[in-house]
Amino acid sequence: MAEVKLLREQVAYLTDKRFGRSKETLSNQVSGQLSLFSEDQPSEATRSAETPATQTASAIEVNQHRRKAGQKAAKIAHLPVIDQHHTLAEGDWI
Repeated sequence: MAEVKLLREQVAYLTDKRFGRSKETLSNQVSGQLSLFSEDQPSEATRSAETPATQTASAIEVNQHRRKAGQKAAKIAHLPVIDQHHTLAEGDWI
């Protein structure tokens, strides 16, 4: 009975460890470990999510352009052209 309880606890622990929240998102799991980031100051990710307008303001605008006609034909003109005609047997017709 005690062995079954111990095995169930181990399965629950390992399942939680494998499929639970990742280590980076756990808060204060390790006792006695100090946080590198102050809780009252927003993190860099939070600050960047709060101000998307400043990121788009620094974006570089590029003028659109159109492709010139006839470029593809000139590039593939030197390639050989082989015409192959295939016919199906009369039994394979739809």
